[in-house]
Amino acid sequence: MSFNRCVRFFALALLLVTASGCSGLHPYRNTLDKNLTIRTKTDSGSILTSVKARVDIYTVDESCNLSYRGSIDLKRPVIEIGVPASGRCYLNFVFSTSTFLASAQGATGFDTYFKTRPGYTYIAEASYVDGIYNVILKEKKGDGGQLRELDDWACTPKS
Repeated sequence: MSFNRCVRFFALALLLVTASGCSGLHPYRNTLDKNLTIRTKTDSGSILTSVKARVDIYTVDESCNLSYRGSIDLKRPVIEIGVPASGRCYLNFVFSTSTFLASAQGATGFDTYFKTRPGYTYIAEASYVDGIYNVILKEKKGDGGQLRELDDWACTPKS
């Protein structure tokens, strides 16, 4: 096999491996009752830079072990998903930037744990504006309850 043909073969093989999703991420099976609304705002501050957002969803057991459930691309400003109505969740928001002319790419994450309760709905406000990112998580009881901002908590295993 000639050198050029060999290089093309390995380039194609690398492209196929990359495109096949070797990252381990897979789509979240959004089959539960919708109790989490994610409001996303992204603005890089430059027409040459784009920002993409996604959320990786995990459940957390009593020993604080994470179980990856899937990822959702936050392409729309508002997305409703269902997470278990009773238990612990861990959300990892990932903001990826890419610059057109410089071919530069970067990613930053923001994670939060929260406990879900039956009869409550949750709102996550995730933003990446001009290089500053933030996530605020709130809960509301039923349809008429007050929104309350949730504090992030560290997972402590039960003994």
